Amino acid sequence: MTAADALDRGRASFGRQAWGEAYAQLSAADRRAALDPVDLERLAMAAHLVGRDSESADAYARAKAAMTREGMEIVTDDPASGRIEAVATSFWYGFKDDLVARVAPEGSGARVDMRSVSRVGMSDLGQNCKRITRLAAAIRQG
Repeated sequence: MTAADALDRGRASFGRQAWGEAYAQLSAADRRAALDPVDLERLAMAAHLVGRDSESADAYARAKAAMTREGMEIVTDDPASGRIEAVATSFWYGFKDDLVARVAPEGSGARVDMRSVSRVGMSDLGQNCKRITRLAAAIRQG
């Protein structure tokens, strides 16, 4: 079975709320290729619902590690609520951007919601969008 087959079966199982099956298939797909954030959320939710909380916590750990690798200062680290808040500082001018990630069980996986906003200025020249894109890719890759 290919990663795509496992992913399709995992998504279908998730849709049917067959949590154990969804967990098994999504885990298999994740071992073969990094899941995107939505499928990672599904995996974390399925893990949580079948009593595999360590896998649900893995999504949280991946998000926090990705933020740390980006050089962000973690200002709130609350695994119980699934909330991570961080500050990114621009290299040249020291502008501050705030980032919040919330990891919550959803279906048979986990949902990772992120937002990043500049504290000052009229435009960030796309930096917050680029940051979210990099973090999402890093979370998928683990």
